[in-house]
Amino acid sequence: RACMREEKPGDWYCPKCNDLQFARNTTCRLCGASKMEDPPEKPKYQGKPGDIVETISCPNLHAGALIGKQGATISQLRKDTGAHIEIEPSHNNQPRKVTITGPPHMVQHAVQRINSLLADRGHGGGGDGGSD
Repeated sequence: RACMREEKPGDWYCPKCNDLQFARNTTCRLCGASKMEDPPEKPKYQGKPGDIVETISCPNLHAGALIGKQGATISQLRKDTGAHIEIEPSHNNQPRKVTITGPPHMVQHAVQRINSLLADRGHGGGGDGGSD
């Protein structure tokens, strides 16, 4: 008989049989496959010669406002500023890294817009001065 249970933080799905596992399990209780630590990262956008990279810390609870319904806000930010903007996936409710890449004037414009959006939500963002 199948037992259905609610997924909880830290739980994971077996990469082999897709069975839901408790967070404490290191191997699948059904097929014995090992837990995949982290999925392989897709290559990061490298930018073009002369581009700069700026990162901003965004509280996980405000990331939705930055992304917008069906990605509308982030898409508009990309279109308006011309900068390449990526928001890292959520990891255990930790702040999410927003990476902005592009020519300096585009990155500066995007950072200002993002900080303004976050300030409206009660958080000022946190640029790191453009270091990697």
